[in-house]
Amino acid sequence: MKFKWLVLGLISGALAACSSTGNQKGAMAPVVNGDQAQTNGVASPTDLSGSSLEAGTNGAMTGPGGMPATVYFGFDKYNLDTQATNVAKQNANYLLQHSATHIMIAGNTDPRGSQDYNFHLGQRRADALKNYLLAQGVPAGQLCTVSYGELRPAATPSQFGGDWHKAYALDRRADMMYGQTCEGQGTDA
Repeated sequence: MKFKWLVLGLISGALAACSSTGNQKGAMAPVVNGDQAQTNGVASPTDLSGSSLEAGTNGAMTGPGGMPATVYFGFDKYNLDTQATNVAKQNANYLLQHSATHIMIAGNTDPRGSQDYNFHLGQRRADALKNYLLAQGVPAGQLCTVSYGELRPAATPSQFGGDWHKAYALDRRADMMYGQTCEGQGTDA
């Protein structure tokens, strides 16, 4: 009989240890964007209305004329590789030719890591892309950044027969959202 109570006590203790009192998934961690203005890290879903972007294959964004508008990153990385640089260069050229066009750069992560860490990693990804565009001569007034962290996955493992590696690779990205500003006010049709 004592053994039964011991087992019940261990199970109760294990369940109590699994409960969380820390940062909940729905909580929003503050994120500082590249302009040093503090944001809550995410824009509300209504902020995306009016976007001229369409989701392409597996969540990849396309810009004007079907131009790719998503760059991908390695695990726990925020540097632009050769493929990301090529996509960013196409978008920089477009933005330089269309000075009235604004984009919101949204950084995203896969779900590994804490929500706070992922918000900050998403912001670093958005800032890396923004800094590349600035270095190409795109005026800062055309760009803003936001981080969604892990909140906007592009794919699920079930889309790839349970292969989470493929799904997570699509989550590690920065999307260039044409016609959007970080306040959610579309500026272009």
